[in-house]
Parts: sequence; structure tokens; C-alpha cells
Amino acid sequence: MRKTILASLLAAWIAMGAVGCAQAGHTGDEAPELVVSAAASLGLPLEDIRKAYEAAAPGTKLLINYGSTGGLQKQIEMGMPTDVFLAAGSKPMEQLLEAGWIDKELHATLLTNRLVVVVPADREAMPGRLEALADEAWGKIAIGVPETVPAGGYAKEALDAAGLWDDVFVKAVFGKDVRQVLTAVETGNADAGFVYATDASASNGVRVAFEVPPERHSPIHYPVGVVGASERPAEAEAFYRYLLSDEAMRVFEQYGFRAAEERP
Repeated sequence: MRKTILASLLAAWIAMGAVGCAQAGHTGDEAPELVVSAAASLGLPLEDIRKAYEAAAPGTKLLINYGSTGGLQKQIEMGMPTDVFLAAGSKPMEQLLEAGWIDKELHATLLTNRLVVVVPADREAMPGRLEALADEAWGKIAIGVPETVPAGGYAKEALDAAGLWDDVFVKAVFGKDVRQVLTAVETGNADAGFVYATDASASNGVRVAFEVPPERHSPIHYPVGVVGASERPAEAEAFYRYLLSDEAMRVFEQYGFRAAEERP
């Protein structure tokens, strides 16, 4: 069964060089089961991709572990079994790569996104630019923890560039990931918040006030890589190749993500 599955994957993605050989150390009756750690902001498209991939490779099961990119990075560094990592920022992937946790030949920048400021959907007034967030009208500002949530890091960069970080910090409501930030705004527990454009477009509970000028923060990149310690490297590479395919990219684009210019 295992060889049949891998042969099917090889036929489907031979043009992309997907590996279809059987992995040593496992019996042929075992169904491939991959652990994919992914940034929380990728939840919606990855669920569609998971269904499509499992249908294309019967018997393959994708176990997707969502969380903040920084938290997922630490899990990998602590040895949590992981086969493929999708991050919402370049730095965590680079650090894992330098430390030898990511396969040096199997990593790439996959997607890009945009950072926006949102307000509750029922709020009439909206800030028109970053400088407005220092006003008393915006008492609580939701931001991802900058040290572990890339969206929060981008927000801090932008606020620093505008000379506003100290003003916003004193009234910040910090979230463990971008989904928690979005929820804080949706429920009215924050007057405004920094999230990705893709998260805002998927919510009926917020309105986009403005897009943060991209020149005020680092480029928003979503890299993907195969974890070097994967116990199923062949299947991990096959899924990695699928994520780079045009078929998967169409799903990401349906949710507002954009293909990275340097995507292989």
C-alpha cells in the first residue's frame, strides 16, 4: 500500500521532482502520517489543501499543528516530531536552517501577505493611518506578541518607524497568535488590531481601516521547509513539492495570499 501511494504521488508530481521511493525502516502496510506545523494564519487554506492532498494520496493523513510561528519553532527545537514546517516569517525558518533543523535542500519562500489594521465591524469611526492609533479614541490596540508572532513583529517595526511604539505599547492587548488578535477585535475587547489581510477578509466581525504601508516593515514572507529529523522524509518531500505546485497555489490565492516572487 505504501509503495502504491508513493508511486501515485510520483506520477502526479514527477515534473516537480517529488520523491516516490519507499522509506526504509517502515513496513509496507503502514499509512503515511505526516505532522505539519503551520502558522495559525494559514488555517483556512491548509484545511482545503489537506482534504485535496489526502484525496490524491489515499491512506495519507496530514496532522496539522497550528500555532504562533515562534511557538512552533521552539517545539521543533525541543524535538517535537514534525515533518513539514510552514512559518509566517523568514527569521524563524532561517534560524532553524542555520541550526540544522531544516533540510538545506528542501526549503523555499512560498507566499506573501499584507498587514492591515482592523476595527470591530459595528464601529463607525476608523483610524485612517498609523498616527491615529495614538489618539485616545483607540484605547486598546491588539497586537501579536512581537517576539513570537511575526504579525506582531511587523506591527512593532511599523510603529517604531512612525515613532509610535511607546504610545501604543502602553495600551496594547497582546495575543499569542494572529487569530487571538483577530478575536479580540471581533469581540470588542480591543478597539483596533494588527492582522494579516487574509485574516481580515475571512472575518465578518471586523472592518479593514487601512493597510500598513509595506515600506514601514520587513517583507511578509511565508517560508516552507522539510524538517531534517523527519521520520518520513520521502512523504514529507512529496507534500512539500505539492505545496509549491500551481494546484496548491490556487487554493492559497483564493484566500488572499500571493505567490512569492522567488517561489521555485
